[in-house]
Amino acid sequence: RIGSRDHEEFWMALVDTRNRLIGWELVSKGTVDQAAVYPREVLSVALRHKASGMILVHNHPGADPRPSVQDVDFTRRIISAAREIDVRVLDHLVVTENRFFSFQSEGML
Repeated sequence: RIGSRDHEEFWMALVDTRNRLIGWELVSKGTVDQAAVYPREVLSVALRHKASGMILVHNHPGADPRPSVQDVDFTRRIISAAREIDVRVLDHLVVTENRFFSFQSEGML
C-alpha cells in the first residue's frame, strides 16, 4: 500500500483487545527521507480509536527497509509512552516496494 511511494508516510493500524483491526490511519506525510511524527500524535490516534494495540508502519522510499537510528529511538519512546496508557505496541514495520523490516520479528520490541 505505501512501499512504492516516493515520500515517507507514517501510518498506524489500530486493534481492539482481540487484535481485530478497528482503524488504519495516516499520521504523517513527509519528504523523500523523513516524516515528522511525535509520540503525542501517535498516542492521540490510539486513544481516539479506543485502541488496545497498535502496529506502527512507515515506508522508506529507497530499497533499504533497515530502520535508522531515529526509527529505533522513536519506537522505544512510543513503547514507553504507550505502556503508561495500557496500549500495546505489537510491531513497527518499515516497508519498501519489495521488502520489509519487522521490529517484532527482529526481537526489538
